[in-house]
Amino acid sequence: MDFLGNYCTKYSQEIQAYHFGGSRLQLSLHTVVVYTKSFTKSYCTVSQNTSHSPAAIWVHLQSILKSLPPHITCINFVSDGPVTQYRNETMFHIPASRFHLEVPNVDKFSLNFSESTPDGVSATCYLQML
Repeated sequence: MDFLGNYCTKYSQEIQAYHFGGSRLQLSLHTVVVYTKSFTKSYCTVSQNTSHSPAAIWVHLQSILKSLPPHITCINFVSDGPVTQYRNETMFHIPASRFHLEVPNVDKFSLNFSESTPDGVSATCYLQML
């Protein structure tokens, strides 16, 4: 999983005051790829909340977790994101207490960009927005 980033919305034709003003709506995109024995599925969630905190991550993940089969009891996180987002105590506490899921570890990719599958999903979503 990974944050694609924060984006400002834009109209195809804007008046000058809006174009240079700070009143544009910002959106945050979060990408996740789910691997199970029976399927692989990519997700991209969109939110007006531009925070990248663990609580914000779990808001993005709620709809994804609800769409998973009920027999799943353990999840592994694989991310190249920073410690403040994915690899911290909160990311282990929330799934155990709220979703009754076991999170044995958080696997980390290198911090180089565009090396993980969620980065590929991010690139696809970005190209669709152009």
